[in-house]
Amino acid sequence: MSASVKFYNTHSIFVKTGLATEEQLNQSVAALKSIVIKNFPEYKDNLGILVNYVLAKGVSVGYSYLWIDSTEIFYMLTGFNPDGTDRFEEEKPSEDIEELSNFENLSFEKIIEIYNSKPRLMRALPPLLSIPAYIYTEEQKSKVIEQLIEAKRTETGLEDPDISDENTDYGFFVCVRSSITNDRIKPGSDRCKLYGEVKEWVTEKMLMNNFGRFNTSEFKDATGKPKYPQITIMDHTNPERKRLGLKKVFIQFFNTGSSSYDATFALQMNRKCKFTKIEKVGGKDTVVETVEHVFDYFRSAAAGNTSPTGSPPKIQRSNEFLTRNSDTGFATRAAGSSDDKFTTVRRR
Repeated sequence: MSASVKFYNTHSIFVKTGLATEEQLNQSVAALKSIVIKNFPEYKDNLGILVNYVLAKGVSVGYSYLWIDSTEIFYMLTGFNPDGTDRFEEEKPSEDIEELSNFENLSFEKIIEIYNSKPRLMRALPPLLSIPAYIYTEEQKSKVIEQLIEAKRTETGLEDPDISDENTDYGFFVCVRSSITNDRIKPGSDRCKLYGEVKEWVTEKMLMNNFGRFNTSEFKDATGKPKYPQITIMDHTNPERKRLGLKKVFIQFFNTGSSSYDATFALQMNRKCKFTKIEKVGGKDTVVETVEHVFDYFRSAAAGNTSPTGSPPKIQRSNEFLTRNSDTGFATRAAGSSDDKFTTVRRR
């Protein structure tokens, strides 16, 4: 069996969220947007951020994923300079250099040669950007205090340890580069091609809104638009799936180089997608149906393709009007909408 190999890109971030709720993470990411606009205005026009708040059986698992459209913002969040170079500061030698004690008798070139020959300490600089902290709720604060007391008891052996110097007010987010491994892809699966089933009213544009951002290939079509992903929607041949109003969808990503893992990163962020059908009711845009569809790798003919859900899609009907929270910049993505800057998805 071949060894597991990790792959990275310049968009996907793993975030340790701790006790943070989905709402707290969303608010902090929205605050991050404001910080970028204020402190790094040169990147304000590329602020697309997708948040995947990870749940297991409805409960937070303490980590999430972010997809950052801007490579510069990605680098700054993960501890690099905007161009991807390391952020280190050279510290001066901690001790006097004996050979330079009589530097008056040395040439300038010799002084530089001796100075540069000594070992240097490189100190890592803090990230240029970080996701702003969130304020603990009373429930979160109680849980943090319990954890701190238990940790102090283990460390000191005291029954009632002092935790007055510990932080019990704010929660912090830790960002690192997200990776995927080659062993995540099952035999018979095409790592560059996704498959799913969607309701017949779901359009190519809606699918592109969900998956287009994960393309890292620079290939363009004849019109100058990105060539990938290539989306194909087909009628279903299965009578039962057809009766449910479902169509088959194939999403092809580029299959060479680092871009050959675009589909895998897409699944990491967007395995479950919500689509919203909007119709005019009384002259107003009204959400009439919301469906949730699951996508997975396309499997070869020998392996066979079945519905990734294994069951009919979840359908929610609503008469509520579509609204947008202009304060945070978060909204449910409307059908066919190109306003896709800040979107939240759940992965269960």
